[in-house]
Amino acid sequence: PVAYVLAHTSLQLPMMVFLAISAIGVPAYAIADFNASNFVQFTLVYALMLWAFECIAQLCSLLRNPLLGMLGFLNTWFASFLFCGIFLRKTDVIWPFRAFTYLLPLAWAFPSLNYFEFIDYESIGGAEACSNVTEAGCFDVLGAEGPPFRCPDLQPQQCLGLTGPQVLVSLGETYEMIDLDVNTAREALISLAIAVGWKLLYTAWLMRQCNETAVPSTRGKSAASPEPPARRDASAV
Repeated sequence: PVAYVLAHTSLQLPMMVFLAISAIGVPAYAIADFNASNFVQFTLVYALMLWAFECIAQLCSLLRNPLLGMLGFLNTWFASFLFCGIFLRKTDVIWPFRAFTYLLPLAWAFPSLNYFEFIDYESIGGAEACSNVTEAGCFDVLGAEGPPFRCPDLQPQQCLGLTGPQVLVSLGETYEMIDLDVNTAREALISLAIAVGWKLLYTAWLMRQCNETAVPSTRGKSAASPEPPARRDASAV
């Protein structure tokens, strides 16, 4: 089983990168016009997230009933989405459900994905700089680089910033998972550790199932196997 897992993983990792490029290359960058300056970093974080879910899916595939395995994976994905920090702050999730925020990959991938998308923007469409924050409709974001700004054609709640850092800080006021000071390397390593952890659980369960399976035996004849036809002696004719 270990040799199988190692061989499978060596094929799985490059496929996750290919799948990430296929999933976000055209939809996100060619159509939605995402920030292409951090395409490589964005893709690698996305691939790590996909690999973690792939390892979870492998673990669920070991259930004897494939329908239960499929439903278990879907429930795990929805739990990861529900407790990733978009809808609820981690501190608002009660135990033991708060464990999902630490053991599932979306909570660690989304902060980095948002950071790589917004951090390099120097001018956000719909916003313009203003000379003084005391002007009517002029805003400033504390803790983020960029001049005061305003959005003449937008509602105040839609005016998040002129630069990428300002947008990240403004969104972080509402969504705990979005942070200007996120340590992307640390988040990526945690995503990798989560994937490896699920992979080890899959390997251990697979080895247990293999050890519980009887080894095929070739000793003795099967009662149902037909006897070979007797050879006829030509001299008796």
